[in-house]
Amino acid sequence: MHRFLLLCCFLVFVLPAHAQQTTVSGRVLELKSDLGIPGVTILQTGTINGISSDHDGYFTLAVPDTPDSIALTFSSIGYVTQRRRVAPSSNSTTRLALDSRLIECGISTSPRAEIGLASGVRYAPFGGTLKLYGNRLVRLPLTATASYQTNFGRNHVLTASLELPALWQRRFTISEALHYEQLQAVPVNVRFSSYKMMVSIGSFRTIGSLPYLVFLLGGGYAQHQSLALPDAVSTAGFGYSFGLQTYYYIQPFLLAGAVQATRWTGYWQWQARLTHPFGRDFQAGVAFNQLERYSELSVLLSRTFY
Repeated sequence: MHRFLLLCCFLVFVLPAHAQQTTVSGRVLELKSDLGIPGVTILQTGTINGISSDHDGYFTLAVPDTPDSIALTFSSIGYVTQRRRVAPSSNSTTRLALDSRLIECGISTSPRAEIGLASGVRYAPFGGTLKLYGNRLVRLPLTATASYQTNFGRNHVLTASLELPALWQRRFTISEALHYEQLQAVPVNVRFSSYKMMVSIGSFRTIGSLPYLVFLLGGGYAQHQSLALPDAVSTAGFGYSFGLQTYYYIQPFLLAGAVQATRWTGYWQWQARLTHPFGRDFQAGVAFNQLERYSELSVLLSRTFY
């Protein structure tokens, strides 16, 4: 009887409090170029409840449910701060104008490059990464990334990717990317290379308190060879990939993660990545890559330059 009364109290007090949450979503664009602005701070006006926009300018903010509109403040270095009211559970677009006073001082406002260190735990402990944002170089929303890790011997990992302009940007966003990978690990007699094209499909409206998810689909071609014998025959063939990418805001932490599985001819490849930004310019994380007898965990640290 006592347990039943306690359960009733829980349903009466806890569930209504949980139901009093809603979200506001949207995208922050630069006024003239219509490109997404990363790192914009979106605050519920008069509170400390806030979040930052992702690398494409999208955001989702949890707010108390109310029949009235919600006041938001949008601010970022190099842009004029804007305050506006939005409806609960809405998805809106906000355009920020460049602050001419800061432009005259030569302050850059959107990312130009990202430089980082990458250290593999088992096979390739020394390496680095370089990411270039095309909208600052060629005025196109392209992002090129390259990474190389080595042990200064026969072990190495080389990856490169090119994120292309989005095919569709409405309620759902569809974008595509090209990926290349080459690795060699002598202790496990593995030499591998692959080419993949991935398509990501995501909606920037959350459902309740669920994180923002992007679905990954793609395919490619890979070659695999054992180093145990000098004349070993390589295995080559096509494969398909699928996975998930997520951004999850757990106050005060913003986590970005991705997991991907690829079925090549006769074997699987598993890849995962988890990162967390700290400060304004830095990001730390881990990455995992596994196929057959090869498995590597890498520690990542990078800085963004504006």
